[in-house]
Amino acid sequence: MSNDSKDGNVQVAIHPRLLVACIGDDFMPGVREAIEEARGYFEEGGGHAYVLPLKNMCILSHMALEATRNLAIMKAREARFDFLCLTENDVLIKET
Repeated sequence: MSNDSKDGNVQVAIHPRLLVACIGDDFMPGVREAIEEARGYFEEGGGHAYVLPLKNMCILSHMALEATRNLAIMKAREARFDFLCLTENDVLIKET
């Protein structure tokens, strides 16, 4: 995160922090591997990436997405992450 230096200039984080919040635990094939690959790519660039699995807060997964998204946002802000990436793993796209 940024903070003020003694001369009043804003300093930017040398090592940005990324939180990957995984909503739900029903990963489609290949998704976990893609998340880990993206995490590694971010860390190769000098950042620090953390994966946070979040259980959906409702029996019907689509009904609690907003609340679970808000929880992920609050956790990222509280821990002062620079970036947040959300993955929604309990939602399947219906193709017509």
